[in-house]
Amino acid sequence: MPWSQDQIGTSRLITNASGAVCYNAGFTPFGQELAYTNTCARNYKFAGMERDTESANDHIWYRGYEFNLGRWMSPDPVGRDVTNPQTLNRYSYVLNNPTSLINPLGLESGVIQVTVWAPALNGE
Repeated sequence: MPWSQDQIGTSRLITNASGAVCYNAGFTPFGQELAYTNTCARNYKFAGMERDTESANDHIWYRGYEFNLGRWMSPDPVGRDVTNPQTLNRYSYVLNNPTSLINPLGLESGVIQVTVWAPALNGE
């Protein structure tokens, strides 16, 4: 099945073998799904995390994530960086910047900056 994702790895559009759209969704910045079409199974949703069908929480390597709260369900096991106050909250998701950062492991030390490409409006 062909599919597309956004800059942080969130599944947005999936087509079936005949090319018809079977999944089309938008997401809020912290991961709440706004499904427009959902006729095919898709477990990997927000930022590439696996969404549990029973709890509706997302899971990644080291922690579970609750998109309704925009927070991890357990504290960061790695620790904090006293030079960056955002890391002092060990439950915060991607230093409270979900549109530019991803966290593929669930550890704040693994936060990665995502570059969003946008074409220039003046054609340059």
